[in-house]
Amino acid sequence: MIERQTTVRFDNVSKAFGEIKILEDASFEIEEGKALVILGRSGTGKSVTLKMMIGLLKPDQGKIFVQGREINNLDSRELSEVRKEMGFLFQNAALFDSISVGENVAFPLRRHRKYTEEDIRQRVSQLLAQVSLEDAYDKMPSDLSGGMKKRAAMARALALDPPILLVDEPSAGLDPITSEDIDKLLIDLKSDHKTTLVVVTHNIPSARRIADEIIVLDKGAIIAHGSWEDLEASNNDIVQHFLRSQGGG
Repeated sequence: MIERQTTVRFDNVSKAFGEIKILEDASFEIEEGKALVILGRSGTGKSVTLKMMIGLLKPDQGKIFVQGREINNLDSRELSEVRKEMGFLFQNAALFDSISVGENVAFPLRRHRKYTEEDIRQRVSQLLAQVSLEDAYDKMPSDLSGGMKKRAAMARALALDPPILLVDEPSAGLDPITSEDIDKLLIDLKSDHKTTLVVVTHNIPSARRIADEIIVLDKGAIIAHGSWEDLEASNNDIVQHFLRSQGGG
């Protein structure tokens, strides 16, 4: 049996904004090459959890480990090194509107790699082909559909070949067919490159396709954690209502 390493670990993590508890005493871990999907209603701390993983927010209590390294008290240079191990796909794609798609994808390469222009062009072309945007190098983001923007953003997130990819609402604003295409890209990353995925979504069919494990958050607490079978067998009314109302179960 192959022994898998723990890629991300939360130990008794709490986070609040004023009186609002976003996460309270949350503990979980993600194995290398696995996909964890975080489910929950709006405002339950899903995106905040992602932002704490990448160090954009700090927990009020508890510890967060990435690749075995505690990130809570790292300085900006040390945190930058950790972030090179993580790609982040934002909900709204967050492409730079003023530069071409190819230059968007090249941005992290120019910032973190000492590549020649020829090497950058080759790497960007390879990444765009990986997400089926071979002809988009010189297009502007405004020329792309919503689904194409998501794929371009994914190519940028993968530029440094990160072992961990954090994805915030990959299906948001997309039709079901395009959503399935994005899911397939994520599944292929996991199977072909052993990429560890952490995906926040409201889309139950999408979560079913992607997840090895699922966490359900409600009012700052993890109210369910396990496989789909575990969730479907849960006697928690909120879990069952959420699965039914979102087209699952």
